[in-house]
Amino acid sequence: MKIWQVILFLLFLSVDLFAVHNGYPARSITKPLILVSLIIFFVINLKGKVKDNSLMMAGLGFALLGDVFLLGDSTTHFIFGLSSFLIMQIIYSLVFFKEKAIGVHQRKWQVLPVLLVTMLFVGYIVPHAGDLSVAVIIYALTIMMMLVFAILRWKVAGYWWVVAGACAFMFSDALLSANKFDGPISNAGIGVMLSYGLAQLMICHGYLRGRTKV
Repeated sequence: MKIWQVILFLLFLSVDLFAVHNGYPARSITKPLILVSLIIFFVINLKGKVKDNSLMMAGLGFALLGDVFLLGDSTTHFIFGLSSFLIMQIIYSLVFFKEKAIGVHQRKWQVLPVLLVTMLFVGYIVPHAGDLSVAVIIYALTIMMMLVFAILRWKVAGYWWVVAGACAFMFSDALLSANKFDGPISNAGIGVMLSYGLAQLMICHGYLRGRTKV
């Protein structure tokens, strides 16, 4: 992605963080604008190859849908938002899997910590999740799969951008879950959106570097 696109994206993200901090109702505009701007910049950088990258576009579309659902405070909104991001993570996993360069046995030292962190998180959050325990477990395993497949893209251009983005995504979702199920965490909303926005930016930038050398 071009520098001016990154700057604009970070500006939109900063405006939303300001709205989160001050509790402004404008979030119904500022939050979706983050992914809308990223999708526009993503399409621009594809240089007419949108059809060839339709799977990644679908993932971004479900991410946008998840953002909209999570604007609501009800359990129903949370479930639909969770489902949208679950689909997004499955799509991202498929995209990364298609680009994997080596077998898991050759990157065991990187994959095993991901498995350990996931198990520790599930063990911590599930007792607090109540009726949503099964959904939380499935979601955690899915995001773990996304990160593992991101790691297995070894030697693909933009590799570390995608891995860093997947890690940031895992952190964002962990913070979101802890804040929802284990009591309020100070400034959790800002932490969630900052790590989530940067995660999407890094994943898209890394993906584009692998496809278009930008």
